[in-house]
Amino acid sequence: MNYRYFECATLFSLPEFNLLTPVSTGTVTNFDVSVISQSNNVALEFTGYVEVARDGLYTFSISSDDGSQLFIGELAPLRLEVLGSVPLPAPHSVVAGQALSAEEDHWWSEVKEQ
Repeated sequence: MNYRYFECATLFSLPEFNLLTPVSTGTVTNFDVSVISQSNNVALEFTGYVEVARDGLYTFSISSDDGSQLFIGELAPLRLEVLGSVPLPAPHSVVAGQALSAEEDHWWSEVKEQ
């Protein structure tokens, strides 16, 4: 993944990244937020490809305190549904390709490289 890290005087929503000059850029092997050097008034942009080794149902999620966007392919931003402001549930492990029951289809899952 390529990243671009930005620091802004004030940041309350997503900036126009193309109008900003990054503080640093580089390459990471995963979505790694440790590349930031402060925790407030920052923006981090990742671009690249995700290799999906097995067929299956995958869920991608992002979170932030001032705004986030997730793009898959050349499409517009994915549908966003605000479900509330409670903490996210703990990740639930599933096997890639595992069929989920109707009760499980809303569970969060965590994909880890083996």
